[in-house]
Amino acid sequence: MSNTRVGVLLSGRGTNAQALLDACAEPDFPAEVSVVISNRRDAQGLERARAMGVPAVWVPHRKRTREAFTKVRNLPLSRCVGPTGRV
Repeated sequence: MSNTRVGVLLSGRGTNAQALLDACAEPDFPAEVSVVISNRRDAQGLERARAMGVPAVWVPHRKRTREAFTKVRNLPLSRCVGPTGRV
């Protein structure tokens, strides 16, 4: 059986994301982190994910209406991560 793929949303240091990344590195853990997304380009959690080989992207939220940001947030993750790693 394959692992459940999850995406992680964060806006800061990513300590909770790091705990999940560490757990997913265990062979018997039933999930894998497929992408980490932040609304802050400089979020330390993005670097934590990249250091473990997990795609990490930021979704800029400034200069967008609430409706536009919500529309992007609700897209399937496979459509969010473009070739540049940016939405």
